[in-house]
Amino acid sequence: MFDGQGDWQERAVKDRRFAPSLGDRDNNPSGIGFWALVAEDYRTHGRRFFADGFEVLFWHRFGNLRMGMPKLLRAPMTLLYRFMFHVVSRRTGIYLPYTVRVGRRVKFEHFGGMILVAQWIGDDVVLRQNTTFGIARVDKLHDRPVICNGAEIGAGAVILGAVKIGEGAVVGANAVVRHDVDPYMIVGGVPAKVIGSIDGRNAATGHSSMRDGMRLANEPSGPNPTKPLSKTANPRRQAFPDKRSDLNA
Repeated sequence: MFDGQGDWQERAVKDRRFAPSLGDRDNNPSGIGFWALVAEDYRTHGRRFFADGFEVLFWHRFGNLRMGMPKLLRAPMTLLYRFMFHVVSRRTGIYLPYTVRVGRRVKFEHFGGMILVAQWIGDDVVLRQNTTFGIARVDKLHDRPVICNGAEIGAGAVILGAVKIGEGAVVGANAVVRHDVDPYMIVGGVPAKVIGSIDGRNAATGHSSMRDGMRLANEPSGPNPTKPLSKTANPRRQAFPDKRSDLNA
């Protein structure tokens, strides 16, 4: 468990995802072509062509694609990428440099106020507005987070330094994270602390979701809150019995 001390060099010895990208090659996910990847991003964002997240990811993927082109072709593509990166990042409020390695089926639930300068964002990650990934100290410019597969990041979350958000973990809204988060844990608060865990895993994707069921710390025991109460168990019905039968008498 990383406690916020140390740096990316120490972490990269065991986990190469912490090593910074030099931006000198195409770091789009392997095993899938560019247009197939774009189509997958399109489906992930509800088949909405003008979805901000889809637009940001398209130019992120394009920024990596050009690095695999011959130099003569790469030069004009670089001018195009830089111009569109400037336009799109300011229009959407989502700052995602091409040097951040981004996996497949990443979804932006919302947009605006998102500074996503991580080392790695895995597959099936869900991101929400006003999220910040970045450095914790100006003298450690490469100490950036790794977000593992299936993690869900709440609105306003701040994740700083060479920390790892484990597979399927959930970072609550407005949490400030400076330590590793174990897989399938739920964290919240400032500074972030474990407040619960995910009960089950999504069999289709291999990871859990906030929609799948949570076990929160200090959760009171009692009846299932999603199960409707019977008429006899409803205290309002006991206190205010139905008078319609009296009116029909």
